[in-house]
Amino acid sequence: MSVDSINTEERLGLMGLDSLAISREQLASLFSQLPTPQAASLKGAYLGKLYAVEGLRFLPAPLRALAHMGVNSAISPWKGKCIEGKTGGNMLLSSAGDKQLGFYSVKRGKAYDGSGAAIVLDYDVPENPPMLWKIRGELREISEQYYLARMLYQNKSGWFTVLYFTLRK
Repeated sequence: MSVDSINTEERLGLMGLDSLAISREQLASLFSQLPTPQAASLKGAYLGKLYAVEGLRFLPAPLRALAHMGVNSAISPWKGKCIEGKTGGNMLLSSAGDKQLGFYSVKRGKAYDGSGAAIVLDYDVPENPPMLWKIRGELREISEQYYLARMLYQNKSGWFTVLYFTLRK
């Protein structure tokens, strides 16, 4: 792990239960400042951790803490993402990448908010049921093989951020 990534984690509290104090605004600000990695550098299984889950921010702090511990615990079915070239999938139940659901194409594109380029994870692929087609991920690099990403959903009003997550080799 690089010194830059440690400083970034400490600055925003991306470690342990401090993640509960991170606001969506702080994560959006950090995301807008990060560089976009080369899509070709993304390969293999990446462990994930969730932050700023939309539905949880309205809960009282103690319940929010319990919910965040649950979604990031060993019993959570989501383990991260597995990326192979121009495609990928969400790893479920195993961090080995052998059990996947929620597939996506991987390409360089524009961030929905106009903040520049991002790696786009587009769920509008034939392997997914139609209910997943309106999901999109955007990914930028914190440090080598360590990424900050956001999950977006498109409704009639446009795109909105559902949650932020990190991916780490």
